[in-house]
Amino acid sequence: NIDSKVRYTAHQGREVWLEGEGYFEVVPQQGAPFLVHAGTLNINVLGTSFNIDAYTPAAKVTVTVASGKVAVGNDQRKHITLIANQQAIYHTAENQLETNDIAAADFSAWTQGQLVFKKALFRDIAQTLERRYNVRIRLANEHIANSLITARFDANVPFKNVLGMLCDI
Repeated sequence: NIDSKVRYTAHQGREVWLEGEGYFEVVPQQGAPFLVHAGTLNINVLGTSFNIDAYTPAAKVTVTVASGKVAVGNDQRKHITLIANQQAIYHTAENQLETNDIAAADFSAWTQGQLVFKKALFRDIAQTLERRYNVRIRLANEHIANSLITARFDANVPFKNVLGMLCDI
């Protein structure tokens, strides 16, 4: 996704470091696990397709499983296993791992050019739009920033139309 970076070293096999957001489809290999590092969170892949949002690893990292299963955790807390249509949100400051049952397709819709928000904070939507359209959005106050919004936009919708729709809500 936009502004994302994946780093790996050839001698470390199936291990990558992610900054930003990435969607992975991983084929299991006996004796060769696939490991993703996102902020302080480690995702041990057990043969699956999944999305990781680590744009703000100092605040939170979100792991969403589309198929298969992954183990999520870090050095301070034990790993939990997620299966298809489950999500873990790691709140970094509190070292808390929240799990939810969700529709995984919504969280990987960006791979098809769509933006999907379900009960999302307007501040989080603004950050996504800033990255997508390379713009700066200023919210008038905390009440607006903390508003929950549900919306879906296709990739070909111009920014002024997206902003107009959001302002009408």
